[in-house]
Formats: sequence, C-alpha cells, structure tokens
Amino acid sequence: MNSTPGQLAAGYFDAWEAGASERLRPLIADDISFRGPLAEVHGADDYISSIEGLFGATEKLVIHRRWVDADAETGDVLTWFDLHVPGAPPAPVASWIHVERGTINACR
Repeated sequence: MNSTPGQLAAGYFDAWEAGASERLRPLIADDISFRGPLAEVHGADDYISSIEGLFGATEKLVIHRRWVDADAETGDVLTWFDLHVPGAPPAPVASWIHVERGTINACR
C-alpha cells in the first residue's frame, strides 16, 4: 500500500468512525503494538479484536487537529479529537500513531 502517514491516520479514524474494524487490516503492520489507558496489545489480530468493542461503542469522533511529522512512508501522526460514546460527555483524546515502511506499527 502506498500511503503517507497522514493518509494512514485518516484511514484509521475513518474506519473507527464507521465502526469498520476490518478496514484496519491493510493499514496496520503484523507486529503493531498498542498501549492505552485500558489495555496493551501486540499483533494485528489481537489489536483488531481488542479495538472492535470501542469501535462499536463510538457514536462519533470530532477531530480538532492532526499534526504530521513524517516523510513519505515513515513518521508520526498526532490526532487531537473528542470521543463521543453513549451516556457520557465527550472525552478529549490525543492519539499518537507511528508509521514505518508504509504501515501503522504503533498506537498510543
């Protein structure tokens, strides 16, 4: 896949808002690692399995700003957004995505 880090991050958040975790697989590395406040996961299959619940619970995402520090296939993307889930006020979130060789290999 020939995508820039910014395009990969946009695709990641598009899949999240659509609740379509299966759309993540082409965007992420086999050895992706995730570390967040509720979980730490390693590997693409475990990551997709773990994120499905959050994707399903998301009403919408409101992206305020995205910063990209990258070259064509490697770099970092920081996305600042509000996460809307049922029964709770919007939660402000900052997501860091690291891209290597054209795939997302880390999310924090």
